[in-house]
Amino acid sequence: LFTFSLTCQAIGVRPLVINLDMEPGETQEFELELSPENRQEAVALNLYHPSQQLSGKLSYEEGNMLQHPAIAWIDIQDQVIVPPGEKTVVKGTVQVPYGAGGSHTAVIMVEPVEALGEEGVVQFMLRYAVRVNINIDRPGLREIAEVSEFILQVSEDKKPVISALIKNPSLLHYL
Repeated sequence: LFTFSLTCQAIGVRPLVINLDMEPGETQEFELELSPENRQEAVALNLYHPSQQLSGKLSYEEGNMLQHPAIAWIDIQDQVIVPPGEKTVVKGTVQVPYGAGGSHTAVIMVEPVEALGEEGVVQFMLRYAVRVNINIDRPGLREIAEVSEFILQVSEDKKPVISALIKNPSLLHYL
């Protein structure tokens, strides 16, 4: 007989989306509230960049400040200890450079620091992606869309189906 136990490590995180409307050169603070488990937990806070796949799903790339400069604007602790039974507030800041404009998104990945498990124990660790949307208003910015692919087809039940690939070459995010 094989026996094993299952453990799941998870803490609560609020909010999961931080929207900041900022001006060039401005600095704003934000807070993350971490809710505890019944034991002390070490939590890592890592910066990522989200990428949307053609399927619509998001993937996360580790933060590269050269390719995604908004990651460099965020200042937050790398690791936090969350004591049992106490909510922990983590403060961070976003400092926008003077030459910046448009919409920028970064992700703070909140994940438990891996602990060595007991032999025969399966552990699940949940991580949370906290999206930080930074909107910087500048004169001359406008929403632009390019339709690079447009297909009109008939479905199996004889209904029209439209497929389109739309690119956003502007510096703004919009619906």
